[in-house]
Amino acid sequence: MTNDVPARVLEVLREMLNDPVLGAGDDFFAAGGSSLLVVRVIARLKQERVQLSARAFIADSRVGAIMSAAMPEVRDGLPPLATECIILVWPCRRCYSL
Repeated sequence: MTNDVPARVLEVLREMLNDPVLGAGDDFFAAGGSSLLVVRVIARLKQERVQLSARAFIADSRVGAIMSAAMPEVRDGLPPLATECIILVWPCRRCYSL
């Protein structure tokens, strides 16, 4: 595993699409990707502490753009700002989504 986030994203995409020659100029969906595979790719990268949103695949499905959108996950005890955060207030039992 490499520490370079874009290179790691490319490695995961190649593995999950079963395409060892997949490059930055290729289109994820044209190469056989699907919305279900997007979810699997994001989950796999999250295990490796790489943050990537499904919006990146929708905004530009070229592999190079997807690689550029990935960021290392920040672990400082707080959830990253890009994720949803739910706060439960027990006395009044209301749920607030930020």
